[in-house]
Amino acid sequence: QVRFLKMERAVDRLTQLTDNCLADARLSAGSLYLERDPTSLHELIHSAAAVASLSDRHRLEIVVDGQTVQQADSEGPEILVDPALMRIALANVIDNAVKYSSGGTVRVECRTNGGFTTVSVSDEGEGIPDSLEPYIFERYRRTGAGRANHQGVGLGLYVARQILEAHAGRLELMENSNRGCRFDFTIPQHGRGAG
Repeated sequence: QVRFLKMERAVDRLTQLTDNCLADARLSAGSLYLERDPTSLHELIHSAAAVASLSDRHRLEIVVDGQTVQQADSEGPEILVDPALMRIALANVIDNAVKYSSGGTVRVECRTNGGFTTVSVSDEGEGIPDSLEPYIFERYRRTGAGRANHQGVGLGLYVARQILEAHAGRLELMENSNRGCRFDFTIPQHGRGAG
């Protein structure tokens, strides 16, 4: 059973790396086209969390407009996005929350206000070293430099930010301390942007 879970996580990690490389190539092309569809935010978050492979030391908490959401199929807001690309962006940030915290709650909180949907991803990790914070959204830059147990090539946050910008949105680091980090996705509800 344990061996099977390790194999499953290794396959998930390889899939995520492949998704990031393909998304990076697609985003780097001059003619990016977004396949926008009305997409359930709940389903998108649950799907992204599944790709991110939460460990048994982490607990996922999803909160929408102050209410904890238990199921992916529960009613909730829809956003007009390219669901495949936005899933990659969310999975990357949720995955970082897992990789750079030894356990605890990964909280995904969604709010709608003034024509924008904001999705916040928070962890209970040790935070990003001050010296690395200015570089975290650069391609091939890793926030866990020198930590052997953190794997990755440094594409995750770069790709996630590019995906948000293609949707005319933003991805920003809003909190960084020794009690954890919070990243905010801000997505316009009107759906303007590339494509």
